[in-house]
Amino acid sequence: MPQCRLHIIIGSTRPGRRGPAVARWIHTLAVSHAGFDVRLVDLADVGLPLLDEPHPPRSGRYVGYGGVAAGARAVQALIPVVTALEMVPLAQAVHVPFVRRSFTDGRFHAASGLEGDAHRVLDDLLRLATTGPAARTTTSAAG
Repeated sequence: MPQCRLHIIIGSTRPGRRGPAVARWIHTLAVSHAGFDVRLVDLADVGLPLLDEPHPPRSGRYVGYGGVAAGARAVQALIPVVTALEMVPLAQAVHVPFVRRSFTDGRFHAASGLEGDAHRVLDDLLRLATTGPAARTTTSAAG
């Protein structure tokens, strides 16, 4: 069976952002997990206009890292977006609370338990990627 394609997207483009280090951490875990053709996509490299201001208006941080809520509210806000794009959101997520505390000398260090959370999410992604096409075919045939 061919490997499933997994894109890890760094969504923040602000100067001083923490996302690249967190993304590199999950990228390393995903590559070692096997079963995925993993690609790291940095929106700062894409050159999107007007997204690099130091303090853009926002209500939360993106994809599971931030303060006390660890980005959970931002992740929940994205569910309608990914659903509209016909993507399937997973119930499991990896949340890094108080992300600044996870950095020493500019390097990200995952807190206890985060690696286990990440492996559970990767397992769920792989399970969905391998069973999802059959489920979509069955649903399409029935509809």
